[in-house]
Amino acid sequence: MGRKENRQLQRRKENKKKLKDLDKEVREEETDVSRLIKIFCGVVAALVIFYLVFAFFNGELFKKTEKTPEVIQDVVIPAGTVFNREESEYYVLLYDFGGDNKVYCASLHDLYGVSGKTEKMYTVNLASGLNKSYVTTDPSQVNTSSAENLKVVDATLIKIKDGKAVLTVAGKNKLAEYEKTLLK
Repeated sequence: MGRKENRQLQRRKENKKKLKDLDKEVREEETDVSRLIKIFCGVVAALVIFYLVFAFFNGELFKKTEKTPEVIQDVVIPAGTVFNREESEYYVLLYDFGGDNKVYCASLHDLYGVSGKTEKMYTVNLASGLNKSYVTTDPSQVNTSSAENLKVVDATLIKIKDGKAVLTVAGKNKLAEYEKTLLK
């Protein structure tokens, strides 16, 4: 029995050694996995801290988001309908879309559109055949009292309130003077 017990004792020792080695390998693998997790968490934390510091110094951290104003759509109407729009208060910019004042008037219309104003601005193409009868070259003949009497020069702005003209700015020079008030 001595040999048999020796073999069993030796096998037990070998098994214990194998278990210890296996346990050591498992612990090393767990240590490697935990190391990888710690490194990953450290990298993520560093990126978050970097972002917060960057955002703080750029002012983005406490920046309030501003609502961007809606761009007023470009609505071209016939001159004869200037006074009968559905809104109670609006502007009408009358100019020759192909004339000398087209660039100025188009940019004024665009600036008004992004200024955040609530009143709509319509445009009238004075070069259109329907609108030619409403055009005059003499500023003294400008009349915005009604649709029947409507006469304007190129680059005219009319403010309509409750179907009546409450403001008329006729001519590019006068329109340029009024621009700051319009875009305030």
